[in-house]
Amino acid sequence: MKDPEDLPGCQAIISSLEQRWSKADQEIFIAAVILNPIYQTSPFSLLPQFRTAEIISLMTRLWQRFFQSAPPDDFALDLMEFLGKRGNYSSLDVICNVEKNRAEKNVCDLHQNFNHLLLIITRILGGDSRTYEYLPGIHLSRKTRPPSGLVCRPPSNCLCKFGLL
Repeated sequence: MKDPEDLPGCQAIISSLEQRWSKADQEIFIAAVILNPIYQTSPFSLLPQFRTAEIISLMTRLWQRFFQSAPPDDFALDLMEFLGKRGNYSSLDVICNVEKNRAEKNVCDLHQNFNHLLLIITRILGGDSRTYEYLPGIHLSRKTRPPSGLVCRPPSNCLCKFGLL
């Protein structure tokens, strides 16, 4: 993005995002991030408007908007426990880490899968690296093409089953 030719495009994209964000219901998106137990307030940690009192105020406004009533009496205390990972939420970090590790083991690396898929396509089409030139939307330099005759095997950590090998 340091190329001067990219600057107008970057500015147009940023301007478009800012315009859409200004029209969006920002409080809901912010609350969704805060209520995500993995992230909570970490993306907003440098912003003073996201101290605990302001977060409770935000969540109270959203509660009232969604349910047309005041939140329960213990709402603020529960929210403080959640944000501080205390009380009912004291093991939240452990549970999040277990789930994160489980998800990482079950998900293939996107880059590896893309390369693997290209190898499968090449193999299906005859193993000739020139077949890349005939695949619409795939433009690879000669350096990134696999050599012909390359054996196509999925990555060892990949649990995806293509059924083509």
